Amino acid sequence: AALRFLKKLGNPNHSKIGSVYSQMGFIHCGSSRPDSGIISHLESLRISVENFGENDWRVGFPYVGLCECYIEKGDFEKAIEYVHKALAVFSSFHPDNEMFGRCYIYIGRAYRGIKFQEDEAIKWFEKAVDNFKRADRPLGVADAYMNLGICYKEKKYDDQAIAYFEKALEILVPVMSEFDMSVSLAYQLLGELYLKHGDLDRAYYYYQKDLVLTDSLFSQGHPLVGNTYWGLGNYFLAKGDYSTARQWLLRSAESVIRFGETGSLVEARTLVSLGNCARDAGEQKAAFEYYDQALKIFVPNYAASPLAPECFLNIARLLTQQKQYEQARGYLADILEKVIAHRGQNYGTVAELWSAVGDTYFQERNYEKAIGWYERVLTFFSNFDDSSILPVLASAHRGKGNCLSHQFDRTGNEVDLAKAQQEFQAAFDLVEKIQATFQEETSKQDLMAANIAIVENALAALEKRMEKSPSENLAAEAFSWAEKAKARTLLEGLNENFAFAVAGIPDSLLRSESHLKADISVLQKRIFDHRNSLDSILIPTWNALIFDKKRDMNRLVKDLEKKHPEFARIKYNLSSAGAPEIQNRLLDPATALLEYFLGDSSIYIFTLTKNDPNGSGQTLRLDHLPKPKEFDAVWENLRTYLTDAGFRSTEFVMDSFAEASAKLYDWLLAAPLASLDPAVKNLIIVPDGALGYLPFDLLGKANGQPNFKTFDYLLRHFNLSYAYSANLLLEQSQRAAEPLGDLQLF
Repeated sequence: AALRFLKKLGNPNHSKIGSVYSQMGFIHCGSSRPDSGIISHLESLRISVENFGENDWRVGFPYVGLCECYIEKGDFEKAIEYVHKALAVFSSFHPDNEMFGRCYIYIGRAYRGIKFQEDEAIKWFEKAVDNFKRADRPLGVADAYMNLGICYKEKKYDDQAIAYFEKALEILVPVMSEFDMSVSLAYQLLGELYLKHGDLDRAYYYYQKDLVLTDSLFSQGHPLVGNTYWGLGNYFLAKGDYSTARQWLLRSAESVIRFGETGSLVEARTLVSLGNCARDAGEQKAAFEYYDQALKIFVPNYAASPLAPECFLNIARLLTQQKQYEQARGYLADILEKVIAHRGQNYGTVAELWSAVGDTYFQERNYEKAIGWYERVLTFFSNFDDSSILPVLASAHRGKGNCLSHQFDRTGNEVDLAKAQQEFQAAFDLVEKIQATFQEETSKQDLMAANIAIVENALAALEKRMEKSPSENLAAEAFSWAEKAKARTLLEGLNENFAFAVAGIPDSLLRSESHLKADISVLQKRIFDHRNSLDSILIPTWNALIFDKKRDMNRLVKDLEKKHPEFARIKYNLSSAGAPEIQNRLLDPATALLEYFLGDSSIYIFTLTKNDPNGSGQTLRLDHLPKPKEFDAVWENLRTYLTDAGFRSTEFVMDSFAEASAKLYDWLLAAPLASLDPAVKNLIIVPDGALGYLPFDLLGKANGQPNFKTFDYLLRHFNLSYAYSANLLLEQSQRAAEPLGDLQLF
C-alpha cells in the first residue's frame, strides 16, 4: 500500500520507496522467505545508490538486509561479502556507533554457519559485545551474549553456553520484562542444556517459566510454543513418565504441522524425541518408525546438523540391543564421517559416537576392540574443558572396566581386575563431579542410579579377586564401595547445616539463611496443602518461587564458601571412614552392623563386628547372592500384607505373610546372622534402595503353624536400629558429642 501511494507521486526512484523495499526485505526474511527478501533488498540498494551514491552510509542498510537473507539461505560466504560492504560505507560513523556491533553480529552468525569457523564467529560476537558496551546498548550486549551462548552450545561447551544465556537474561528481564521472544529462547536453551546434564529440577524450572511466557505471547501454533512443548516432553521422558512425555511431544508435533514446518529440522527433532519415548517405553518397532521418519529429513537436508547424530546413535543402540552389531556400526560410521568432516575430530559428539562403537564390540564380547574404542575416547577427550563431556568419559571408563573384568574370566590375569577397579573408580569420581554441580537434591538423587551401576560393577570385580585371593582387605575395599554409593549427598547436607552453626558466620547471613529456609518450607507446605484444591493451578508458580529461593540459597552458600574458608572446609570434608574405623568407633562387642547393597542383578551383604567370634581375626564378612527373580514380587507381597487395610488377619494371609517373611529372612539375614557371636544382641541395619522400606524387625524363620502373635520375628532376638549409611551414622554420633561453642538458640 505504501509503495502504491509513493509511486503515484510520480518518482519511481524516490528514496522513501527504497526504504519501503528495505522494510519489505526484512519482513520477507523474517518470514522464512529469503529469496523474496533478496529481491526487495536489491531494489532498495539500486534506488539508494541512484539517490545517494555508492559510498553513502544509507547504502549500508540494504547491504545488511542482503547479508541477513543470505544467512537465512545458508550462503554464508555471500553474506560475509555483503556485510563487509556495509562496514565499508559505515566507516564515516564514530567507531562506537552501534551499527558496527550489528554488523559484527551478522558476521559472527555467518561464520557460525561455516564448518570449523566457530572460533572465528566467537571473535566477532565478542567484538560486538565490546561495541555495544561502548555505545551503551544493553539489548545489543544481550543479543551478542545469546549468540555467544548458541555458539558455545554448538561447540559442546555447555558450561560457557549456560553462563552466556544467564548473562543475557540478567539484561533482558529487567529491560524487556519476561514477556519477550529473546527471553523465551533463553529459557528454552537453558532448559535443554540442564536437561542434557541431568539437572532435571533446573530444566523443569526454565521450561515452566517459558510455558507461562509463550502461552501469553503466542498462539498455540507458534513454533516457540512448540519448542516449549518439546522441552517439557523431554523432561517427562527423563523422569520416566512416558505417557505425559508423549502428550507434550505430540502437541509439539501438532504445532509443527500447524505452522507449516513439515520437513524442517524442528519436525526431525520432534520425531527423534518421540522415538526416544517409544524406545524407553519398550516399543521398539514404533521407535524405529519415528527414527526412520527423522532420517528422511536429516539425510538430504540437515546431515551436518548437531541434532542428526542423536538419531543415528539411537538407531545404532536399538540395533545393538537386537544383536545386529555390524549394522549398528554401519550407522555409527556413516554419521561419524559426516560429523568429523563438518566439525572436526575434537567435537564432543565424536566422543559419544566412539563410545557407542565400543559398546557394540562389548556386547559382541570382542573386548580388545571395545577397549580400543573406549581408550580413543579417553585419550582424545580427557582434557576437554567442559562438563558436557563428563558423562561420556564416565561411560567410557566404566565400559573399559567391564571389558577388563570380562577379560579376566578368559585369562585369569589378576592385573586385569586391578585395572578394572581403577577404571570404575575413575567413572565414579566423574559422576560425583557432575553431581557436585547440581543445586537440587532430587537431581542429585536421580544421578545416583549411574553410580549404583558403577558400584555393582566394581563389587563384581572385587568378588572375583576375593575368590582367587581371599583377603579381609579386599572385603574392606568392597565395603567402602558400598558406602560410596550412599553417603556423599547426605553427608554434604549434614555438613552444611553443621558449618552454619560453628563456622563463625555473621548473624546477618545466618538470618538470611534462616529466612530462605523458612520461605521454602512455607511454599512446600502450601503446595502439599493445596494439591487437591482449586488453588492447585498456582502450584507451578509456587514451584518457581521455591526454585528462586533455592537459587538464592545456593548463591548465599557459594558466597560463604569464598569469604569464610572454615565454612567450606567443614561442608566439603566428605572423607569416608573405612571398615576398621567404623568397627572401632561405632561398634561394641554386643553390636553388629549389617550393610546391604542392592544392585540390578546382585545383593551384597556386609557384616561388621567388634570382635571375631571364631578367633580368626576376621571381623568383616561379605556375602553375595544373585538377586532372586521373585525378589521384587515377594517384597511387594509382604509390603501389601503390612500396609493394606483391606487385608484381614486370616489363616491365608498369615501363611502368605510367613512365606514372604521367611524367604526374605533366608535371602537377607540367614547367612550373616549365623556368623554372629551369641553375645551380639544389637543390630544396626543399613539398607539400600527398596530395602529402605523393609521392616527387618518382622522378618523371621518359619516354624510350625504360624500366627501373628507367635511368629518368630527378628525383633524377638535383637534390638534393631537403622541408618542410611555407616559413615552418616558415625558422623552424626561424632557431631552429637561436639560442643557448638557460643551458638545460641531462640
